Amino acid sequence: MRSDYETKANIIDILKLIIDKTYRLFECNMIATKALPIASERIKALKELDFSPTQNKLIGHDGTEYSSYYFKKR
Repeated sequence: MRSDYETKANIIDILKLIIDKTYRLFECNMIATKALPIASERIKALKELDFSPTQNKLIGHDGTEYSSYYFKKR
C-alpha cells in the first residue's frame, strides 16, 4: 500500500475484506502480520480489529526469529 494511503480507515477496510477468507483459504486458526513500531496507523487498525502484539518473537521453520508481529486468533 502506498504510504500516503496507509491510514487506519483504509487498512481496516482492506483487512475486513480478507480476514475471514484468509482463515478459510489457508485452513488456519491464526493470522499474523508485521507492524513496526513506527507504523502507528497500521497498529491502530490492527488493535481495532482485535489483533494483539506478540509477547515473544515468532520462530520460522528455519529457526529465524521475527519481531514486531501482531496476531489474531479465529
